[in-house]
Amino acid sequence: MSELLKEARLKAGLTQAQVANLVGVTERSYQYHEAGRRTPNVYTGQRIAEVLGVDVKVLFPTKAYHG
Repeated sequence: MSELLKEARLKAGLTQAQVANLVGVTERSYQYHEAGRRTPNVYTGQRIAEVLGVDVKVLFPTKAYHG
């Protein structure tokens, strides 16, 4: 998951700080998600996917996000 986040962010041309700001989380929180240290809750995962322009099911391929 973490590598998918980084790739999508770089493809979108955004910094970690920009993604965090657009999603509404701290930069540290986003960094933890991208590093694979934490998994975002469903709402945050959906927001990240929207900001990065990626389907949430691709970005977070776990059942929790496929509601």
